[in-house]
Amino acid sequence: MTTAQKSVPSNPADDAGTLILGATMATTCMAILTVAARFYVRKFIIRNISWDDYVMLLALALVGTFEEWIGTG
Repeated sequence: MTTAQKSVPSNPADDAGTLILGATMATTCMAILTVAARFYVRKFIIRNISWDDYVMLLALALVGTFEEWIGTG
């Protein structure tokens, strides 16, 4: 077997699922903090929330829904 070929793990429980889920959740938490900070600034400092802010919130909600769907599947 060459080094380019990967062998199938002998134990099906040996996967990177928890590592991938942890990285995804960390990234999602950072996205939530970023969108929350943006809404705070747009509402209280600039005092103008526009349609693109709501699109960002919708995209974040869809990502959260997708992650929940994948995480429970």
